[in-house]
Amino acid sequence: GGSAALAAGVLAACTSDPTPVPSDSPSPTADVDAQVRVSVADGEAQLIALYDAVLAAHPGLAADLEPLRAEHIAHADAVAATPTPAGPAPTVGSRPQALAALIEAEQQAVAQRTGACEASTAADLARTVALIAASEAGHAEFLRGIT
Repeated sequence: GGSAALAAGVLAACTSDPTPVPSDSPSPTADVDAQVRVSVADGEAQLIALYDAVLAAHPGLAADLEPLRAEHIAHADAVAATPTPAGPAPTVGSRPQALAALIEAEQQAVAQRTGACEASTAADLARTVALIAASEAGHAEFLRGIT
């Protein structure tokens, strides 16, 4: 319920036409959209690293987490940007702590993708990022159901 409403709100916010740039002024759209793409790619790389850490520490979660991890790889591919090299692998604790960290990371990703969506100037990029945000909202809800 909540993730469906969030997804609808994200899609509505991100699919409206941006303010047109007058034809005689320089177009900042390429730089803005490139930054959006890198930001999303970086965020997806961080999520993948967290999933990898959780899977390494808790291999019994593989059946539930591998499909979500695969979706994050697809999200990164969808924005066609190379992420910034990742730092050290995240540390995860017990199974409940690891799941809580994933939920929190997915929720933060939704907020970050919503901001990136609103910043993008290309409608197709905005829609792609909105769909990624909606997917991540669904991931958070799914993770809440894992015991």
